[in-house]
Amino acid sequence: MVIISLLLPLFLGFLLIGLRELDVKWHKWISVLGAISHLICSVLIFYHVESQGVVVTHLGGWLAPFGISFAVDHLNALMILVTSVIYVSGVVYSWSEVPHEGSYRHFYPLVHFLILGVSGAFLTGDYFNMYVWYEVMILSSFGLLVFTPLREQFDGILKYAILNFIASSLFLAGLGILYGTLGSLNIADVTQKIWQGVVGSESIWAASFFMAFGFLMKAGVFPLYQWLPSSYHLPLFSVSALFAGLLTKVGLYSAIRLFSLTLAPYGQTLGPVLLVVALLTMGFGVLGAVGSFHIRKILGFHIVSQIGYMLLAVSFYSEWALAAAIFYICHHILVKSNLYLIGGVVQATQGTEDLKETGYGWVTTPFLGICFIIAGFSLGGIPPLSGFWAKYLVFKEGLHLKHYGAVIVGVLVSLLTLFSMVKIWQEAFWKKFSQPRLIKASVYSLVPRYVAISFLALLTLSISLYPTWLVEQSRQAADTIVKGSRYVQGVMEKGER
Repeated sequence: MVIISLLLPLFLGFLLIGLRELDVKWHKWISVLGAISHLICSVLIFYHVESQGVVVTHLGGWLAPFGISFAVDHLNALMILVTSVIYVSGVVYSWSEVPHEGSYRHFYPLVHFLILGVSGAFLTGDYFNMYVWYEVMILSSFGLLVFTPLREQFDGILKYAILNFIASSLFLAGLGILYGTLGSLNIADVTQKIWQGVVGSESIWAASFFMAFGFLMKAGVFPLYQWLPSSYHLPLFSVSALFAGLLTKVGLYSAIRLFSLTLAPYGQTLGPVLLVVALLTMGFGVLGAVGSFHIRKILGFHIVSQIGYMLLAVSFYSEWALAAAIFYICHHILVKSNLYLIGGVVQATQGTEDLKETGYGWVTTPFLGICFIIAGFSLGGIPPLSGFWAKYLVFKEGLHLKHYGAVIVGVLVSLLTLFSMVKIWQEAFWKKFSQPRLIKASVYSLVPRYVAISFLALLTLSISLYPTWLVEQSRQAADTIVKGSRYVQGVMEKGER
């Protein structure tokens, strides 16, 4: 199943390139069926990990650390599961967004290759192969970003290209130092050697600095986050939702592997540094959202601020704090992707994303307003929605560890986040014009979009009203990371020959 989850989007991408002369509607049917198959595969992987523990596959019969390993524990089983959920939602939503003709014959292959890169980065058991999967993901995202190029997009695309190039270069430099020091880049093997202290710490610190810089830049942390709000408002809304839900989370996932597993012995030194970076990320991100009146720019700045919450939990270096970070990641992927999809319907029905020009949405699209309340107010932390539980877990552990200042900053950022969501609600849904605006998109064309939005809204409600299941899964994922010997032994001793 692990290998199939990678071969499936790879096969779909090349298949649709080969069938590029077909009408795009056939690409849509194939893509939807493929995305659903990927979701089924991810569910099977998750339940296998739930029952068997760490699942490891060594390609070609070469055991770690010599071969290419894929290792799945509770953490990346959760990540691949939510990835598949966003995969299905994005492809279904694009059904009415992507025209049936023109250059869009190349759209769906790029989407599948993007999912291939994301899935590979989540599932790999090797830092170098993580770099390779990053490149697959970044090249695909470049293609999707410039798919419908406009003159005003140049600035955002340039920032995206340059900063991601810098991040990849730093990551690769760190890998070179690490390999030269330890002779291995297998995550489990590297972790084992660092924990045993087999080499001097200077070269490990140098490698870790470059790798961490690359991961955190891709995650969109302060001060290297400007590429994110400058570019995520440019592509189709289905693409923005995929980017918002998945790309920064790959960087954060990699940072969790590095900080909480491989570099766990250095936690007392790293924790305060990560805490300061997290607080600055939260503050600058939310201030950017408060000052914007463009829906996707507001949401882009909020990705930055919410990444700060997740990094804050990681910086606490405790098992429950890490569980809170994992819960937060899963909640945020669902909610943030859905907010971008909702923004697409606002643009389709009202003709603009500028909040100053929108209004009356509660009358013309009441169901959309309900979905926005679920997603937007969850992001703001209103109980009993999932965002409340995510922030509650972070704040509770922060208070337990006596990080009172960090908790106060988190509460203030949460209030400003809620202010931004209320601003979107007030301007796009509640504000009245003298004459109601006509719906610009046909009701029929919006059906696939509402299906995707409803799907994510129902999942958000599920974890809001019954958070215990996701809390327990997050705790198990954190336990596997904190007690890293399980992961290390699973990779070094297991394998399919």
